Amino acid sequence: LKISKGMTTFFSSLSVLLFFFLFISLSIQDQPLIDTDTPQSAYDSTTFTKEPVVLVYSDEFDTNNRNFTGNEQTWLEAIDNYNPTGDLEYYSPSAVTTNNGALVITASNTSTDGLAYTSGMVQSWNRVCFTGGVVEVNVSLPGDSTHPGLWPAVWLLGNLGRSSYQNANNAMWPWTYNVCDKNSQWQKINTCQPVGGMNRTWGFNEFQGRGAPEIDIIESKANTNPSPNNANLYSTLHFSPKNPQGQSYLDKGVYHGTKSTVYEDGDELHDYIGAITPIDEDYYDGFHIYRVEWEPQNYVRWTLDGSLIMEITQEALRARNASDWSVGERMISAEPMALIFNLAMSNNWSAVEGEILPTSLEIDYVRVYQAPNRIQTSCSPPEYPTAEYIKENESLFTAPTLG
Repeated sequence: LKISKGMTTFFSSLSVLLFFFLFISLSIQDQPLIDTDTPQSAYDSTTFTKEPVVLVYSDEFDTNNRNFTGNEQTWLEAIDNYNPTGDLEYYSPSAVTTNNGALVITASNTSTDGLAYTSGMVQSWNRVCFTGGVVEVNVSLPGDSTHPGLWPAVWLLGNLGRSSYQNANNAMWPWTYNVCDKNSQWQKINTCQPVGGMNRTWGFNEFQGRGAPEIDIIESKANTNPSPNNANLYSTLHFSPKNPQGQSYLDKGVYHGTKSTVYEDGDELHDYIGAITPIDEDYYDGFHIYRVEWEPQNYVRWTLDGSLIMEITQEALRARNASDWSVGERMISAEPMALIFNLAMSNNWSAVEGEILPTSLEIDYVRVYQAPNRIQTSCSPPEYPTAEYIKENESLFTAPTLG
């Protein structure tokens, strides 16, 4: 891919991005975290295991024709960039709006910057983040259950990374490791670094491994097979480093509901544990409630309309040893996690069929709950700071993707 941008245009765009980054980081602090349109009945909830939680953030999207450009005083921002994961779409703020009480992200055949399609991605990166809690979204999926090619997603990413800005993610994604060993050589901010070294330079805590782990609340894939429940919902936890070869995460600490199947996979430097849940046309025609609940260094749990999909406990990520390699405990994320909503198109996910466009991913609301004694909505909490590192490396997080 070649995106034709002269150097003058590049640095001009970067200057504007950095200006808005500094300006908005101050101005949005005056905005309430809880949407005034959220009904009082939604201010309190419980986890799947009936533990009380309170509302700490919400957006009901009830005001029509909102835009999510970087200069809007909102906790969410629509990016203007290309996603370097083999995607066929350009992410434009013009593809994101609100209508009829929902956030609407539309994928279309509109060509942008040499890419065949245009769609949208909305992030809360470096604006509002969550360290543990419950994320609840009411979502209607795009397209239909029999036409593949769409890659809708609702997910969480550690604030030290940023989706679509790959330079920010290098050696950060999806690390969640606080052990000094041979694996640490691939972790940018690792526990092996000396006192006064790189960690201190960027404001991190000494001898603390850092990264940008990922929790996928929703990914879905349609199927040309017209049988009932022909589409699939994917719920996934990504992390680094990997298990030794041949050792399974599924032998202990992974549980699933009756309608879901769990699996494990990975690549050269990271592993993931996921669940596949069959879904039908109703999930494309109407709204359903998806939830993820997580407590750092304890568990992650996914539910759909109140039924369990999967739970992964810290035990599944325990230290492992083998004759040729060993790995320490990987952590259920304690990083501040940003929200992401996007609608992608990539043959890496499923073969793209352009005739289904235009179509939209619709989010009726997003609500985030946390335990009353564990409220943390900062993107740079003192236990896991990010602000100084991002300030000193702003170009990694704001420069347009070039290919």
